Amino acid sequence: MAMTAGGRVLLTLVAATLVLHAEDKRKEEGREKKQEQARPAPKAEPRPEPRVERKPEARPEPRVERKIEARPEPRIERKIETRPEPHIDRKIETRPEPRIDRKIETRPEPHIDRKIETRPEPHIDRKIEARPEPRIDRRIETRPEHRNEGRPAEFRPGPAGRGPVHEVVRTREGGEIRRTPTGAIREVRTPGGAVIRHSPSGVRQVEVVRPGGRVIVANATGRVGYIQRPLEVRGHAYVQRTYIVNGVPHASMYRPWSYGGREYHVYMPHHHYRPAFYSWCYSPWARPVSYSWGWSSRPWYGYYGGYFAPYPVYRSPAFWLADFIIAASLESAYMAQNVTVSAPPVIYDNSTGMSPEVKDAIAEEVRRQMDQARADQDAGTASAPPPIFTARGPRIFVVAAGVMAYAGDRECSLVEGDVLQLSQTPSQGAEWAEVRVLSTRGASCPRGSYVSVRTTDLQEMQNTLQASMERGLAKLQTDQGRNGIPALPASAIGAENASYAQDLQPDADAQAELSRAVGEANSSERTLINAGGDAAPTGTTISLGMTTSQVEGALGRPKNTVDLGAKKIYVYPDLKITFLNGRVSDVQ
Repeated sequence: MAMTAGGRVLLTLVAATLVLHAEDKRKEEGREKKQEQARPAPKAEPRPEPRVERKPEARPEPRVERKIEARPEPRIERKIETRPEPHIDRKIETRPEPRIDRKIETRPEPHIDRKIETRPEPHIDRKIEARPEPRIDRRIETRPEHRNEGRPAEFRPGPAGRGPVHEVVRTREGGEIRRTPTGAIREVRTPGGAVIRHSPSGVRQVEVVRPGGRVIVANATGRVGYIQRPLEVRGHAYVQRTYIVNGVPHASMYRPWSYGGREYHVYMPHHHYRPAFYSWCYSPWARPVSYSWGWSSRPWYGYYGGYFAPYPVYRSPAFWLADFIIAASLESAYMAQNVTVSAPPVIYDNSTGMSPEVKDAIAEEVRRQMDQARADQDAGTASAPPPIFTARGPRIFVVAAGVMAYAGDRECSLVEGDVLQLSQTPSQGAEWAEVRVLSTRGASCPRGSYVSVRTTDLQEMQNTLQASMERGLAKLQTDQGRNGIPALPASAIGAENASYAQDLQPDADAQAELSRAVGEANSSERTLINAGGDAAPTGTTISLGMTTSQVEGALGRPKNTVDLGAKKIYVYPDLKITFLNGRVSDVQ
């Protein structure tokens, strides 16, 4: 069948319409698929998240890194440098100190005691040359507040250190008599200005003050003592003392220092030695030295031979000087006792004689003071306090004259040759100081007890030690190369006089003035005592070598008597007198 042209056109249009419809349907389905594909993408967010991550990775992260690397890190470093260090300092300040305290409280004292008790003399010699000073200082200065623990009450220094209160009796003549609670006379003041002090050991000391600052100090016989007067040298005020030694006058210079109404006099050396000589004295000798003193023929040495014995050999000048100083003190004690007859020696044993450890402590003190003298040669000390008030001052003292000490509410006497150890440095100008008795010739202040003494008395002990040490140094210069003493190097020989040495001139009439002043004081004392209702024998001096009948004639029959054969003891209310073979050998 033939198709007309119109039919063909219509068919073409229908076919085209179907094609277009099918195409539209495909497009619609494609759009729906695309919409379905597009809708789940926002819900699951698979694509936006990478976009967010890319943004911080690309931009924020570099910025953060730059901030961290450039700014925060330096800030952190600065904080580390400034803050931790104070923390470290605080730890250092707060923790080590308790450790030090624990060591001080638990270790040094036992070590000291063991060394003193067990080490032989040669070992102690070597240690004294090297380290004794710190041992002594730790024991003395680190625990003073605990020393009263375990001590008998009667040997504890009182708060003021003054001992018992003395009864004062004023006489019609204008004098004063001071007594202990038991009635014993301790001090008599005469109208003429004399002060007579009585020690429990029976030794009497006379002090007379004259116009113009002139002072006379002597023992009861007037044969031992000094005259003091002011002296001005090139605008500087000093004090000169003229001592009588074996009947010969010698002048010494002192610088005055006052505090709290008390006046101290500090010894000034006559000579200044070369630094090489002080170094030679400070150092040990190459080999031990055997030295002959020649004391065997002297009465004092036989009398005190049981208390003191020199070293058999000397390892350094310090030990040689220690024996020289101790001997000078005991010789002075012998003369002060007014021995007029041949007296038997005092009997000492290991518990009363001076131990090697105590002598070693004196030698170490001498060595320290020589080193200090070398350092102070060019130092100005015109207005400085006495060394006893300084941390570098003396620690060991040898009693040079009888003094009173106080333990709690009781008094005891220290005599020449006793050795004391300062417990702690007294405050500047303090009137009292606490000391430990290392060695003693008597029993009044027992060995090991702690007592209070006046700082003026300690300064006088130090003055005597300095003067004896200066005489000993001069003797070493003279004896060097002889009698076993090693020869000095050329750089150590010789000395220079102090600038004031030429102004020292001893008083020519010193001996006569001493005797005259003591005679007047003794006469005035007897008058006062008689006026005060006491018999004359109360002021009588008991001397070494007196017989039992002489003592009974002076003091009457004793309250108690101890008879041990050759040794006899008379016990009076305030005195204990020991006789050996019928003669006085000790007074306490």
